[in-house]
Amino acid sequence: MRQLVIDQLGREEWLSLESYLKRTLRTGAMEGLFRLELPPALWGKTQRGHEDCAPFFSPLSWRKIALFLSC
Repeated sequence: MRQLVIDQLGREEWLSLESYLKRTLRTGAMEGLFRLELPPALWGKTQRGHEDCAPFFSPLSWRKIALFLSC
């Protein structure tokens, strides 16, 4: 798992990024959770063997002033 932390955003940048995520990504079952669709180039061996199960997603959680991306 990899983690990218963005913790140096000002209020306007924070609101702008949050608005973008809400407009462009599918939301998850919990507040602040988004589903980031993985393009076929990033699929692993298991996903390539299950193409009819696509699309595949990576969770992106948005909490406080940190953005966590697991893939």
